[in-house]
Amino acid sequence: MDKLLLSILLVIFLSLGFSQTYSTEKGSVYFIVKADKKNIEAYNHATQVELSIDKNIIKAHLLIKDFNFKNETGKDEFLNQTMEVASFSKATFEGTFKKINPTKYLISGIINMHGMKSEITFPAQIEKTNDYCKAKATFIIQYTDFEINPPKKIAKTLSNEVLVSMDYYLLKTKEAEIEVVEKKVLVIDSLKQKQLENTELDTTSSKTDNGNEGKEPRGNENKNNEIILPKEVE
Repeated sequence: MDKLLLSILLVIFLSLGFSQTYSTEKGSVYFIVKADKKNIEAYNHATQVELSIDKNIIKAHLLIKDFNFKNETGKDEFLNQTMEVASFSKATFEGTFKKINPTKYLISGIINMHGMKSEITFPAQIEKTNDYCKAKATFIIQYTDFEINPPKKIAKTLSNEVLVSMDYYLLKTKEAEIEVVEKKVLVIDSLKQKQLENTELDTTSSKTDNGNEGKEPRGNENKNNEIILPKEVE
């Protein structure tokens, strides 16, 4: 039983190094809306992302105003009138991911943008090491799902589909490192305590054996430590 317990603790100890959370404040998000004349394209390189391998959770947060447009013409109108950044300044995503193969995952979650929420599921590529993680994905959303209304003068020329691409390079968080270290310390302490208990048990057993070696039973005990009642005096 002791060997089994030690083996289990050792496995836990070895696996703790892979118990990780990754994050970045420089995640990249790109979107494009097709149009008859000029497409609307923009990049955001200030997306905050947190990815937990333990819990299979991913969270992302970005400010709409941080998008840089390929064509700056109409940017203010898009931000202030179409996206209404004064009232809806950010977009968020929170979801879970399921492993399909070593690098391919399926992400499901909710996008919250322009005061509206929409569920989405899309494939993603996630590559991770003990120190960093890379995540990439491309998916399509409908801007009408978020009650976003482009200016009338261009609305008829725009596709309703928005192609979104994300590219994240995340580093292991310090909080995760501290948590792993703390758990390792607990496991090591448990191993040391169990070894100490086994050592004390062996020492006690050895002393008992050595103390009884060569001794004859006392008057009221036989070799099997059974109590012998004294004989009546005749």
